[in-house]
Amino acid sequence: MTRIPYLHLPVLGLALAHLAGCGGTCPDGFEENKDDKSCTCPSGSILSESGDECIEQDEGEGGGEESDTDADTDADTDTDTDADADTDADTDADTDADADPLPEGRYDGELTFPEIPNEDPDAEEPEREAMDASILGWSAWSHEQAGKLVVYMASTPDVTCEEVALYLGKDPDSNPMTERPPYDPTDMFTANTCNLVIVWTEAPFGEYSESSPLDFLESFDPIATVACAMGDGAFTETEFSGSSGYYWINETEPNTAHWFTGRVAWGKLTRLEQVSDGVEIDAEIDLVDGGFPLSSDAETAAPRGTGSGTIVARSCPDLADSDFF
Repeated sequence: MTRIPYLHLPVLGLALAHLAGCGGTCPDGFEENKDDKSCTCPSGSILSESGDECIEQDEGEGGGEESDTDADTDADTDTDTDADADTDADTDADTDADADPLPEGRYDGELTFPEIPNEDPDAEEPEREAMDASILGWSAWSHEQAGKLVVYMASTPDVTCEEVALYLGKDPDSNPMTERPPYDPTDMFTANTCNLVIVWTEAPFGEYSESSPLDFLESFDPIATVACAMGDGAFTETEFSGSSGYYWINETEPNTAHWFTGRVAWGKLTRLEQVSDGVEIDAEIDLVDGGFPLSSDAETAAPRGTGSGTIVARSCPDLADSDFF
């Protein structure tokens, strides 16, 4: 039913309100509202644009149209809300997965490679952008035999003892008569991180301390080396300098993948301790002297290091079959 509100009435509306308020009857086609004595259009009709009569309401107008609008609005609101809920859930899940923290106290460091300027004065881009690579104590394994100690630390979680041994030369079928296939280390490296190897010929357990550290600048035992997979690359089976294997490259955009190897030149060890299931080492890496062996000009580099922490290297008997022993 359409009511004729007082404040919205034209001249006829004022007359209708007056008639109802004075106890008069409403014009033909109108009904008297007993609550406030106003004149209203009957159910199913609306006031005409001229304001002097009630006309039949067309289907789809007025209340019916509002119902459709409400239904559409409700449907849109529900759909959008569900989509938002899904997005929030996905975002939360991704955030949680990415936020797994490195165990407290583990080695947490970084190498910084400065930008290399372009020698071409007309070039707008540098020869190589500045880069960073993390060194993280996620997975570490060790083996000691006759005084010799090998420790391998991967900056990728869940790298296994067997994977490390195969990467370092273990024969997968233990048959020297069969050809050893190249090993794919994809699962051992994460882009823009470095893995670390430390090798002692005679491991001096218990001799390092904060007051009496081993200084890499002054000693060649142990030898510590890093290998870093940086940029947009992937381990691809190919041949390089006559040797077949898996190399960190980008086949379509070669300049976007960078493989760096080098020796720790500055840094120190302040603890080397045998524990029930391997060894623990407190280390700090300040500078690495090396280069990019897969680049066209075998470019050299000496990235500075920051960070320190403990390398928790569990015992890995499979390393006894690696090329180090």
